[in-house]
Order: sequence, then structure tokens, then C-alpha cells
Amino acid sequence: MAHLARVPRRAGAPPLLFLIAHQTRSRASDALFMRELDAAGFTVTSLPASSLHPRFRDPAIAVLRIVQRDAVPGVPSATDAAAASAAP
Repeated sequence: MAHLARVPRRAGAPPLLFLIAHQTRSRASDALFMRELDAAGFTVTSLPASSLHPRFRDPAIAVLRIVQRDAVPGVPSATDAAAASAAP
């Protein structure tokens, strides 16, 4: 996660987006994974099974959409960078 948190958002660049297949094996590990993603400035949502091809649907496996938020601690967002460059 530390590597992802250091990836800066350039002004006008789209946020980082990951799609991963995830199977729960440990609730504690899952909770840690989600906390680390949140702390690194990412939002996680689960794609609905109905949006997946039937061949790739499995009730034990979730497809997670992980997106970089604008406000990443220690990394200026595109909005912050634009405001800073416009300041006198």
C-alpha cells in the first residue's frame, strides 16, 4: 500500500483505478486490507455480480473496484495543485 499512496495525481489526470478479484480467507486480513487502502487514499466498492459475465460469477469471489480519491494524505490533489499554481 505504501507504494500506491506515493503515486501523485497530476493535474487533469484521471484517478488510479484497479479491478481485482478477491476471495475472503480471513476477516482480519480483509479488514486490514480495507483499512490500508482507505489510509492510502483509495475507495473500494464491490461490483455487482449482475455486471459480470456469467462465466466469471462466483459467490465466493468478489470483484473489487479500487479508485484513488482526490484527497490523498501528503499528496496534493489536482484541485490543490491548480489552486497553488494560480495563487500570487
